[in-house]
Amino acid sequence: MEDKRTIGLTESNRKTMMTLLESGFFNDRMDIAKLAMSVAINNNVKPTGSESTETIWNVGSFDADGEIKALIQALFPEVTAPYRAVESLFNEGFRIIAKKMEEDDFSILKLTI
Repeated sequence: MEDKRTIGLTESNRKTMMTLLESGFFNDRMDIAKLAMSVAINNNVKPTGSESTETIWNVGSFDADGEIKALIQALFPEVTAPYRAVESLFNEGFRIIAKKMEEDDFSILKLTI
């Protein structure tokens, strides 16, 4: 399977990202997406395919040095398309965050510990 060159989020996950951006705790959307990915990984999410997404980032703009790709390959050696995995983890992480926000149980510390 060919790997992705652009990464996107579902509409609902975009809304979650924008809510977090407006909180003032983050400098930019990419920082929030990386948090979402870490939340997914911390919650033992295995990368799968993503629902219909709208492109936000070009792979070269958020992983110019290849560190994220290397991380995915180290954590999930069975993955043959690491940027597809990144997109999946971004979206699943935002889904987890949104659920916590809905439950009024949202804290950055609770998400990452």
